[in-house]
Amino acid sequence: MNNINHKISYLVRLCNEKSFDQALIEFKSLIKQNFNDPIIYNLGGIINVNLKNFEVAIDCFSKALKINPNYAEANNNMGALLKTIGRTKDSITYFEKAIKIKPDFTNAYNNLGASYNIMGKWDLAIQNYDKCLKINPNEKDSFNNLINLLTFHDPQEKDLNFIIKTNSLLKMNNFIFDEKKQINDNQIINYFNISNNVIIENLNKTEYNYTEIFRKNTYNLNCKRHFEVFNNFNVIPEFCFSCYKVQVEPKNIIDLLKLYIVFDNLNLKKNNTRKCFIEVRPEITGLYKGLIYCRGINEAEQIENLLTPIIKTVIDNKTPIAIKRGCSEFAISYPKFKDKKNAMNYEKSWKEKENLIDKQRIKEDNVILNDTVAGLTVNDFLIMRNWMMYAKKIGDKNYDKFDCDIQISKYMEWQVSRQLDFRKSEYSKKL
Repeated sequence: MNNINHKISYLVRLCNEKSFDQALIEFKSLIKQNFNDPIIYNLGGIINVNLKNFEVAIDCFSKALKINPNYAEANNNMGALLKTIGRTKDSITYFEKAIKIKPDFTNAYNNLGASYNIMGKWDLAIQNYDKCLKINPNEKDSFNNLINLLTFHDPQEKDLNFIIKTNSLLKMNNFIFDEKKQINDNQIINYFNISNNVIIENLNKTEYNYTEIFRKNTYNLNCKRHFEVFNNFNVIPEFCFSCYKVQVEPKNIIDLLKLYIVFDNLNLKKNNTRKCFIEVRPEITGLYKGLIYCRGINEAEQIENLLTPIIKTVIDNKTPIAIKRGCSEFAISYPKFKDKKNAMNYEKSWKEKENLIDKQRIKEDNVILNDTVAGLTVNDFLIMRNWMMYAKKIGDKNYDKFDCDIQISKYMEWQVSRQLDFRKSEYSKKL
């Protein structure tokens, strides 16, 4: 018994160290020695998941559960794997079994919530995130998942927990927008300060590792896939040659918050995806930005014509607005790509690279999408707080106009410290 416990401990240590190739060798050795233990098979499943040997992983979890059907962790791991490979409906049975065996299993509640989220059963997802948070209020994944869900779904129960209650209170701080009137700085400062007090009084944590606020429609831009192609082969996906963006560059933190108000209220025929964010990508110039995603140059020009007079009225007539093609990272490798008049075309030989990535990608269930809800959410405001930390770090003097002293989180410290001198230099150019 001591011998097998020692071997299992060693296997666990290899997994914790992410030495999965070595762990696989040790696992196979244990199986050859006829150690028919569910813990070993469960670890074998974890190892093979990380090595993307998904069918082998399913076999390992199945063997663990055949030996011990009431093994909560193996049920949860099987469910997580099935969800990962696109068998979301099948995953639910395993999560529910894990919870029945172990009623305080927070990870299983979170995973069950995530499966319901994918399926568009958002109130069921909320219930499971809530159960997880009631067991452990500091459970980060459910905290983040619930906050994200509230960006596109209005829950039936408005005071189910502290996150949903805070979200409802923030929505009461409604900004009255008129595209024919300028938003003055004091309006924005008051709007932020009231919302900040709501967060401080009602939310038990404010650490949130995101910096972009979106207003999305249900069209999937599939950017994760496109960057996978680019990062692996340094080629630009064909889709991205027809992707254009209307870019706005506010000069300070107050103007970025004004742009957020504009984008939240902007009425577009196709409800184009748009985002406001701070620039943290190495080597990319600029500080505060807003983008509206467009399909084709003609659509971009139409939106630019619609947006320009609004920006000039609501913010000022010196805020830069321009059309750009694709993502800035692409133009670093291919400078001609940024020419919006199509100076560079897609190379047909690149299709092979795209096909290679598509063959390697895990087939996922189609996620049921919903348009982003209008109005301030917990997600939006926690990101605004991160914007404030950024403004404080780069020396944006407008930060001092707000009635708050926001402590810089470890996440934002890490984001800005890598490029602080560069960002300070960028800010000085705008003065």
